[in-house]
Amino acid sequence: MMSMLLLLLLPGWAQQDGSANPPQASSVNQTNNNQAPSQPPYEQEKVDADTRPLSGTEYLSLGMPERARNVVNASIRADERLDSNPSTRGTGYVWRPDTDVYGDLTLNRSWKRNSFTAEYDGGGTFYGNTDPQTFQFLKLAQVFAWDRWRVTFADQATYSPESAFGYAGPVTFSNGLGGTNVGLIPNQTILTGESTRVSNTSVGEVDYTLSRRSTLTGAAAYGVLDYFANGVVNSNQINGSLGYNYALTPHSKVALAYAYTEIRFPFSANNTSKTEFQTPSVSYAYQRTARLSFQVSGGAQVARSISPGFATQTDVFPYAQGLVSYAWRRTSLSVLGAHSILSGGGLYPATNTTLTQLTLSRVFSRKWDGALIGGLAYNSPLQAYNVGPIAAQKSHSAYAGFDVHRSLGRYAGLYFMYNFQRQVVNSFCTGALCAQDFLRHSIGVGLDWHFRPITFHVKD
Repeated sequence: MMSMLLLLLLPGWAQQDGSANPPQASSVNQTNNNQAPSQPPYEQEKVDADTRPLSGTEYLSLGMPERARNVVNASIRADERLDSNPSTRGTGYVWRPDTDVYGDLTLNRSWKRNSFTAEYDGGGTFYGNTDPQTFQFLKLAQVFAWDRWRVTFADQATYSPESAFGYAGPVTFSNGLGGTNVGLIPNQTILTGESTRVSNTSVGEVDYTLSRRSTLTGAAAYGVLDYFANGVVNSNQINGSLGYNYALTPHSKVALAYAYTEIRFPFSANNTSKTEFQTPSVSYAYQRTARLSFQVSGGAQVARSISPGFATQTDVFPYAQGLVSYAWRRTSLSVLGAHSILSGGGLYPATNTTLTQLTLSRVFSRKWDGALIGGLAYNSPLQAYNVGPIAAQKSHSAYAGFDVHRSLGRYAGLYFMYNFQRQVVNSFCTGALCAQDFLRHSIGVGLDWHFRPITFHVKD
């Protein structure tokens, strides 16, 4: 597979000037395990400020580069990897080679105050001639704005053979780093081995501008996590929120918000556990377009855990979230932290989760760049239910990885990568789905090709 791609790419390299500028980074917020930005993402170009409300469904960003508007970007990549635990079970080592072939496509189209964005990333992993796996990610967003109103509809879907949290292939889409608030996305930070699943989150948001400094926000979301295997328990969740946003200065703002969430976990048609909780919170953000975006939220979550045959439990938990994105010279950094009630990943009705994720990218020269990723998650189940006590079923999951990329002309590149996953948990199963101690290493080399961007010509 790699040799075939090499033959396709060689003619393109021969026609290119080796001193040409490297390809530009993707315009849509995305975490790509094997592709760091090939140039400083926010240096020496115009960037539009992120003016979205602080209490909305998306995290604030450094802004939107002008080159990312009204453009289509696409790329393909293929690599050969050695995987120490391709079956995603246990902590032993059974090294096996595999081939990954993936592609991505991003679209941004703007009409005055309205916009449409789409992001797709997906492909397949092949272990020899057996056990083919596929990973698909799609995110769509449509924004309508007029007078004082702004309405946003968005949908985010993932199809994968295992948890997306630190996925060992060339695509890593993990909760939060795709831009959507982690509380709206079904939790997959508990590593449950190979079990094909679909996760989908649909969001609607309405913003109304009261004055130059204040905005009201209302939002609703529905998320599902469905497994394809027999005997596996699926879950769904609904969320509704209201927020008031106020700009203190041109660079700082605060928000007051209230959210209601219900997570349902049906064991059978007549036996459904659910957790419902209310979250009042206060938030603060500081933004310097193209340089710094910092936001933090804090509050409390009042939760009711309802399970047939058990007394209803009412508890109060602390709530906190924070995200900082920083770009300087040829380096960019993003760190997410959260302590919140999330869905139980197909194993529990809900978990009290502490989550941290990091991405760091650096352009070393005109031809070399690299990226570092990492994440930690601690999940503790909220309640016991009719399959037995689960108070001891706490899980610690972690991943880390890095890649080094070399530009081969204007559109092609060569990359080297490493990925690590680890989980420590008292083994536990719900139906056919199990969480176990887990250890995995993956190392590989690959080629990528970025197609020439297609730009829309927009009339003022």
